[in-house]
Amino acid sequence: MAARGSKAGRNEKRKLLATFINNLAAAFTLAGVLQPALALVQHQRTVTSAELTGSAAFLLVALVFLISARYIVSGLED
Repeated sequence: MAARGSKAGRNEKRKLLATFINNLAAAFTLAGVLQPALALVQHQRTVTSAELTGSAAFLLVALVFLISARYIVSGLED
């Protein structure tokens, strides 16, 4: 059974989904980097190990989103 829609339509859906997931990756990257960076810049306190662990978790999720977006784009049809 053939896939529904045209090849161009399927490619556009893949590109939009990859763009959405890539934007999620960017948001998680900003969350993971800005929180400890702002604490250091403001000199209000030192960054705790819990904050660093949380930032690392956000960055790991961002990496997963980025890899997922690249995988989705790799399925584009010629």
